[in-house]
Amino acid sequence: MGIVWIVAIAVAALIAGNPATWYEDPEIGAVQSVYRDGVPHTDRQGRPLNDFDPDRSFFPIGIYHGVAGEFRGRRYDLGVAREAGFNAVHMWEGQSMEVALAAAAEHGLQLVYHYPKDDDVRRWRDHPGLLAWYLDEDPSIRAWDPEWNRRFDAFQTRKAKLHEIDPGRPVLALDGPFIDPPRRDRWLAWNAAGDISAHWNYPIRAGDAKALTGRRGIPESMTTAVRLNGEKKPVWLVVQAFGSEHLGWRMPSSPELRAMVFAGLVHGATGIFFFSLDSFVTRDGQVAGVAPWAEETYGPSPDYDGDGRYPLVVSPGDADASRALWQTIATLNGEIAQLAPALLSPTARLDYSVRVNREGAPVRTLLKQRGDELTLIVVNVEPAPVELEVGFDANTLPPVLRDRLEGFDARIYRLQLRRP
Repeated sequence: MGIVWIVAIAVAALIAGNPATWYEDPEIGAVQSVYRDGVPHTDRQGRPLNDFDPDRSFFPIGIYHGVAGEFRGRRYDLGVAREAGFNAVHMWEGQSMEVALAAAAEHGLQLVYHYPKDDDVRRWRDHPGLLAWYLDEDPSIRAWDPEWNRRFDAFQTRKAKLHEIDPGRPVLALDGPFIDPPRRDRWLAWNAAGDISAHWNYPIRAGDAKALTGRRGIPESMTTAVRLNGEKKPVWLVVQAFGSEHLGWRMPSSPELRAMVFAGLVHGATGIFFFSLDSFVTRDGQVAGVAPWAEETYGPSPDYDGDGRYPLVVSPGDADASRALWQTIATLNGEIAQLAPALLSPTARLDYSVRVNREGAPVRTLLKQRGDELTLIVVNVEPAPVELEVGFDANTLPPVLRDRLEGFDARIYRLQLRRP
């Protein structure tokens, strides 16, 4: 894990080895070329940018369902999010915008606010802590939805109204990964409708994870969203940081979570949000999120989602796993923040090849360039290890880079161009 620095004269350790057979990576392809003409992203207030500006560019690293204040004798403080490297937050809808904005701003977190009222938009539109307005969620989730056009038209009308009140602030919907029939046409419409294209993708179901690819895999949904919008809009990915036995998901392992994030980044994510901060809110929805304070139970609470169920109670081991994954995310957030200048800079126009030693082993790569410095991001989206060979033009870079990636491994290599 982590960053490996490579210079032209010190690559022997990665050139060692000579597997008998190498295979080109199949399916979508190992070498990603997205964003060669600039990267659509925003500043901290959601204003669009295409070229990286060290003083303005903002790569959101957010936590979903933030909670602040005292509830049933327990105090929740968003300071833990800032300490863990988050710079953005989606707040629980049960808190007013005034409370949500104050809590986020106190800790330097940019706010994504759900279902804003006109009066709140007028009152707070000039606040520097506002990032975006969030209007709809899971619009494509219904397998059969003959009335979806009415909801879509309502979104468009509401979006136009918000733009009238608060010009320049992005408006988005958050969809799921339903890029295949029977939802595909609706998914394409919704994921092109917002100023930011955003969707969640939670591939870690109960049992062993097979791969992050597939008909609704992260590489597939991210690639579809980026191409759908012609590489002209920011694309945010909400990744799985929760478990729910009731809903059929399990808590990801640290490598699985890291691989999900890097699969999103390699395929074009310009913002990452984690679902979700563990609290009475997620437990009411039968979900155990991640938090440094995670406990087996937060006790009884109002039935906010109206499902008639008692809030989820987890085992001591599950609570330990939640706290441990929070620490993983804190480390991961630091990696993303360090990578942000590269991620928001153009993808290199340099040809290179990627081969692996196992047929059918999907490895995904993205090569970013800032001046003479190159950043190569590599992620193994399968649970089995793989030997990797990356071939470069020997006139500009080390001719061959070889390494071993464990299952769901991700690596970052810093490379320096050689000038004649």
